[in-house]
Amino acid sequence: MDALMQLNLMIWLAWSEVPPDDPVKPVFRNRGFDLFAIGPKIPISLPKQKAMKDHLGFHKEAVAPDLLLRHRTNPELLVLECKETSFDVSSSSSKQATGYLIISGTEMANTLGLIPATSLQQYEATACYVVNAEQEGPMFTTLGAIQAELRKNGLHANHANALGIYEEGNLVFLVEATDGCFEKNNQVVILEGVTSVYPLIPWDPSLGENPEARKDLEERLRMVFVSHLGSHLEQALAEPLEISIEELLKGAIPVWDAWQDRSTQKSVRRGARRFMFDILKRLDEKTGLSFESTPAGWQITVSHYDEIERIRRVLTSSTVRQLPIPFEEYRKPELWDDFDGGGVTRVNM
Repeated sequence: MDALMQLNLMIWLAWSEVPPDDPVKPVFRNRGFDLFAIGPKIPISLPKQKAMKDHLGFHKEAVAPDLLLRHRTNPELLVLECKETSFDVSSSSSKQATGYLIISGTEMANTLGLIPATSLQQYEATACYVVNAEQEGPMFTTLGAIQAELRKNGLHANHANALGIYEEGNLVFLVEATDGCFEKNNQVVILEGVTSVYPLIPWDPSLGENPEARKDLEERLRMVFVSHLGSHLEQALAEPLEISIEELLKGAIPVWDAWQDRSTQKSVRRGARRFMFDILKRLDEKTGLSFESTPAGWQITVSHYDEIERIRRVLTSSTVRQLPIPFEEYRKPELWDDFDGGGVTRVNM
């Protein structure tokens, strides 16, 4: 299972909109954990950066886990990172794992605005890696070695765990390397009757090139925009129709509000805006539809009722169906990219 499918599967396991009879078994949510953020940037304090450099020979300014889950009643955080295979302490990935382990749960909670900086409440955190079958044992061994090195140097180390994804017939289940996530058993069924899930995130450019996944996102954005505009044209006769890019993105990517990787969001948002502009420009040329740019998106005006059918014909034409979406090249985010607007936005999924 590739990292994108792993990510989507883990989101489903914490998502609130899973019906009781669904093939997906939301085991994280059933254990009290809700999805807090996808790809949140969590800075490492300067004293800990210095301690890492002094004792470990390297430092990181921040970490950005794939998922961050928050327990709805207990002061607990679950940091999830998806990897296709495990790695050892000599890998560059071990530096990322060190970052997840060295930031205490309370420091994470303070940074993300879960508790006031002056609060005495203490949070626990577990760094958990999700890997493919038979990789959870080696992965847990690596995490244990990193924990031991941190503690040997008098540094904080969070709890650690590793989960392996196994498929057997029409079942998919998780196996944990150590007791902690699941009561009474170290394995639990997460999919029954199917072996894949609908991608809540169809494409994540930070995970590398994936032409098929990118095409999926393009088709979703195209469908959502064409459907929304086509079904609201009569409204644009009476008054200008406001089209919000954020609302359209939420329609294409159900977990858009939780996706906190700013560089990825900017790439997708700007690509979607240019794509919508290209469609509106063609409609303006062929039908007389007029539009203006607004901070939120676009304002659409239709002058005559007989324009509506012409607009709908263009919306369903091959010109629009074949129009590419110009996503920007993914740029690795800088430390403060997430904090120029007041920090990470909390979402309850």
